[in-house]
Amino acid sequence: MISTNDLNLRKSGQSTKSETLPLKGLICFCFKHSKQSLFDSIQSNREEDIINDIKKKMKDSGCFCETSNPSGKCCMADVMGFIKQHKEIS
Repeated sequence: MISTNDLNLRKSGQSTKSETLPLKGLICFCFKHSKQSLFDSIQSNREEDIINDIKKKMKDSGCFCETSNPSGKCCMADVMGFIKQHKEIS
């Protein structure tokens, strides 16, 4: 469930990238990547760094999404969707 603390509300009909999608919390629960750090990497065209970090750690130590991610699924779909959404509104 999304709480009002997780949302950045639009003001006066204006919106910016950070106001349209929530940036609080983790996007990768296994390796502790936050939505904010992914957003910042997108802004500097370095999102591949986070994607590659997650993939490398998945190979090295493996992930434990079933227990760490509240959805019980791998975060890569969420990471890629987040990137796509933010690139579409930039």
